[in-house]
Amino acid sequence: VGQEDFGIPITVRMKECPPVIFAVRSETDVTFGGTPTVFICGQRLAKAFNIMSLLTGEEIGQVCADAEKSFHKDVIEFHFDDYQKILYITGATLRCYSISHGYDSPQSLVTLYNIDFKQLYIQQKQTIVTQYGRVVKHRKPPPDVFDDFSSAIQDVDYENEVDLLHAVVTLPEGQDGTKAILYFIDEPTGRVIKEVPLPTWEPDEDNSVYYELDCIVHVVENYNRALCHYYRLVRH
Repeated sequence: VGQEDFGIPITVRMKECPPVIFAVRSETDVTFGGTPTVFICGQRLAKAFNIMSLLTGEEIGQVCADAEKSFHKDVIEFHFDDYQKILYITGATLRCYSISHGYDSPQSLVTLYNIDFKQLYIQQKQTIVTQYGRVVKHRKPPPDVFDDFSSAIQDVDYENEVDLLHAVVTLPEGQDGTKAILYFIDEPTGRVIKEVPLPTWEPDEDNSVYYELDCIVHVVENYNRALCHYYRLVRH
């Protein structure tokens, strides 16, 4: 439309394909991040995710899936606030990796922390403190605690104002069904600093948990109703 050199192109006819500047074979979603740029791809049969350099095409590291936690789909993504970090979720385990490199050394993948919420929960159930301050430890926890199918991270999010990760984790609770706990994690160290039980969790419904500073909102939805539960954290 218009005259040459000043017109607006409406239809572009391509007589040949443009040159390929990037190609990768992956059976999972390909995501980009980091500086210099890296990308994540994966092969389902190998049950592994490859961290690759976009500049050189070389492999920086590999994250292997845990065969024992194959009941749930593994999730790997770049950190919410820092693209030099990668979060990997498998079953009830959360791992954080860092892409590090020096001036004269190539990029490498370093594990920052690994949190197994199921094992953390088992250790807490094994330890009981009596009213007299005596610590009693059970040698063998209830077998239902080892149910990998019920143990899963349902959601992970990040609150940048307080530099905390928060994870909603479901864990089996014997004959009482499934128990949901909201864990607060110190992002730099991976230390669990607080946990909040969610007694309103419905395993057969659609659950959504939102956190903002000292407020927790839990929404439970099904086909004909929606319930909103509001919690307020109080400083002691």
